[in-house]
Amino acid sequence: MFVTKEMDLLKDTWSGAQEAIVMFNNNGDLEEVEEMLSEYFAGAIPSITKVNDFIWFYTDTICQWLGYEDEEDYINKHQESEAV
Repeated sequence: MFVTKEMDLLKDTWSGAQEAIVMFNNNGDLEEVEEMLSEYFAGAIPSITKVNDFIWFYTDTICQWLGYEDEEDYINKHQESEAV
């Protein structure tokens, strides 16, 4: 059976991907992340599990797309900006 559905990243992710999505949302980067993921999966119709697993296991890559070294750098820079 083949099913397609529009994915709401805040509602349709779980585990580590949900944590990453909440982090991006809290820092105002969720819309940009959604656009980047759409470009990454362009021409394909990935399953929700495939998108979830990409976010979960490649959070460092997504952070690099946003201009950071990795997830740790992303977190540190956002904590620094909140402290100012």
